[in-house]
Amino acid sequence: MFVQFHHAPFSNGTHGFPMNHELSSGQGGTPLRQYHPLFEEYGVVAVFSGHSEMFERSFVDEDGDGKGVHYYDVGISGDGLRGEIQDDNGEPLNYNPFSQWSADQDEPELWQEIDGVLQIVDGGKHYGHLEVNVENLAEEGLARVAFTPVYNFPLLDSNYGLLGTERRIYGDEVTLLVRADGRVAAVPEPGGVAAFVLFGLSALGLKRLPAFVSVLGR
Repeated sequence: MFVQFHHAPFSNGTHGFPMNHELSSGQGGTPLRQYHPLFEEYGVVAVFSGHSEMFERSFVDEDGDGKGVHYYDVGISGDGLRGEIQDDNGEPLNYNPFSQWSADQDEPELWQEIDGVLQIVDGGKHYGHLEVNVENLAEEGLARVAFTPVYNFPLLDSNYGLLGTERRIYGDEVTLLVRADGRVAAVPEPGGVAAFVLFGLSALGLKRLPAFVSVLGR
């Protein structure tokens, strides 16, 4: 089971402060945290949001069994490319204790000199999407659910003119094994290279159903 909100319950972004915080935007997603115990109880695998206009994954496991809920803020599909809120010295405030990864902090830009000019060759904040792939492992009575954070990398000429874009993957792929009742059977493992964009899960059995997962930031 997946859940989608516009507002992100857990975020280090501009809309992640509690509603009574002095820096609150007044549009925070923290009130949605009241649903988390239900998500764990009924086996929700992931929650997709996008309001903070950044790319971040949080993991919340209140009962400590290693099989909590992954919260994705996929705001890079929207109209901004924000990052984590920082103090006056440029240090992240880190007010989301459940944050596991963000494109802003964990994917630094890599620049190299090419044809006499500096060019970005990897990393950084870019528009993209979260790809969710579900594979039926019928013989094992399981499904493999892979979350792949994708970004569109700009290819530039020596005058910084745009030549095109290249599909790339951020370094935070998460793969889960899920039982037929929808509950996670194993803690996250590395991996998740899938050939199709898929979204499908049924308690009666899984089918490979192509359907694009788009979580917009607005």
